[in-house]
Amino acid sequence: MATFPAIEPDARSHTLPGLPSSSFDSVMGVQIVFQNGLRAVDGILRIEFLNVTLSVCQQIIDHYLGQQQHLPFVVPPVIWGGYESEFTVNPWDVLYTYATPPQKQITAGGLWNVSVELATTLQPWA
Repeated sequence: MATFPAIEPDARSHTLPGLPSSSFDSVMGVQIVFQNGLRAVDGILRIEFLNVTLSVCQQIIDHYLGQQQHLPFVVPPVIWGGYESEFTVNPWDVLYTYATPPQKQITAGGLWNVSVELATTLQPWA
């Protein structure tokens, strides 16, 4: 299983995943909600790396290309920054895929800003 490059981001935001569900309105006008699973889905992790060198930018791009843009991977604890354990926000069975290609922008001095948006996906059962 591949791992995202262990580079500490300058900013991160995490939209927690939710349980899959579907709903409909009954004949009586009451909304009925069905829970379709027990494992959370549709979480988003946005991370930004500011003023990084070209080699750091290239590590992220190479990882994106190596994952063929859709293969799942794990995120190392350094991405979660000040948390004691990544398990406080990242359950063991959650993997990530790229929601969008990494966005890069050159800044002054030949440094780069890179932003990455990752989507949660479920770990396949062995």
